[in-house]
Amino acid sequence: QENNDSNGRDINPLKGSTAVVTGAAGGIGGEIAKIIHRLGGTVVALDRDVAGLEKLKDTLDVEERSRGDLISNESRVWVLPTQHQDLDSVSHSANQIIDR
Repeated sequence: QENNDSNGRDINPLKGSTAVVTGAAGGIGGEIAKIIHRLGGTVVALDRDVAGLEKLKDTLDVEERSRGDLISNESRVWVLPTQHQDLDSVSHSANQIIDR
């Protein structure tokens, strides 16, 4: 698969990179997650809004398939419901990220 646009620029400059995005279920965090994903990166999306996280994951998975960018059957979006005001919740999410 060609990884350059018509001007020779890499269309997936973040391929192989992983970004943790807080507040990813909407607003600025959601837009940042979408941009990282569209540039080829893997997104670890954290938010307390579980339904919003699932919607983000579904949207990005559909976009990836429609572009033909799906490299494997594994999604490049990983959602972690996290209560940011709760240190135990944040610690648990951090440990899951480290262990992955």
